[in-house]
Amino acid sequence: MMDKKMKDELEKLLKGTHMGIFTFDDLLEKADCKELRDLLREAIALFHRHEEHLICYLHDLGEETPNEKGMDERFADLMTMVKHLVVNNDREIADEALKAINMGKKALRDFKERYQVPMALQKLLQVMGDDYETIYHRLHRIVLINE
Repeated sequence: MMDKKMKDELEKLLKGTHMGIFTFDDLLEKADCKELRDLLREAIALFHRHEEHLICYLHDLGEETPNEKGMDERFADLMTMVKHLVVNNDREIADEALKAINMGKKALRDFKERYQVPMALQKLLQVMGDDYETIYHRLHRIVLINE
């Protein structure tokens, strides 16, 4: 079994991944630019893969993961939708997606700094970080091209 604090933090990473999926899905509905829509779809697929791997990792350790969102997560989803009501163009959509990616990068960095993790988890976190960097740079490119 893993340390309770580390397990709780790993579950927070999983919740953050859920939030990333929800955020990008909400932004996808508003995007006009084909390149941006395609990137948001790719990011959502990556986040789903991250989610699957985190769940499998927790299950391999004998830990249960919640099957449905809690009240806090549903409230956060609602707040995200409200915040995105004022997002009106592809530049603003890309900016919101960049903010979400930065939150994910920070959460990963904080987790890595706090815990000594097994090699399997290190690899998973590295893949997630690399994916976040790739998405970030592709989003940033879209912002620069569309200025």
